[in-house]
Amino acid sequence: MSRIIDEVVAVLTESDYRAFVIDLDESKFVAFENSTLFGFVMVYSTVAELIESWTEDKDQLIRKYSNKLLSSGSKAWNVYNVFLTSEHCTDIQFHALQDIEEDLAETRKIARSNIETADDVRAALLSLLPFSYIPKLPPLNIKEEIALRAQEVPQSALQAFFQDQDVEDVARILENT
Repeated sequence: MSRIIDEVVAVLTESDYRAFVIDLDESKFVAFENSTLFGFVMVYSTVAELIESWTEDKDQLIRKYSNKLLSSGSKAWNVYNVFLTSEHCTDIQFHALQDIEEDLAETRKIARSNIETADDVRAALLSLLPFSYIPKLPPLNIKEEIALRAQEVPQSALQAFFQDQDVEDVARILENT
């Protein structure tokens, strides 16, 4: 569990959140905040424990940090509770986790099982993270690309175009073919 907590802190921190581990009644959780939202991440040993305890844990955190919630202005509309476990869930448990996420009372919720790696943590927290996907495209040979897409254009006109001939010359070649 502590490895998942460490991964949560790392992922949130690299995404410009302030994130820190807090002990509460012998349980550890992560509190996080940025300029627009804040929340809590709780990690459970089992799916059953998550399903059984999430409501009480959420309520306990809201009570403990109610002053912060009340003084946060518009951020109070963007409070998240994230519930994670490394255990794999059954189909019935999967639907129970979905029900947690669909509970719109008080806070927004994310509930995920099968969290084992940093990539799993990142995927679970994806809705909280900034867009960061930058596609890696191979270098493009623009002349080859144009030639490939302009197969109906006469080769002599393409050659004139590629050799930076005057636009009128390229047009004249096109008219005469």
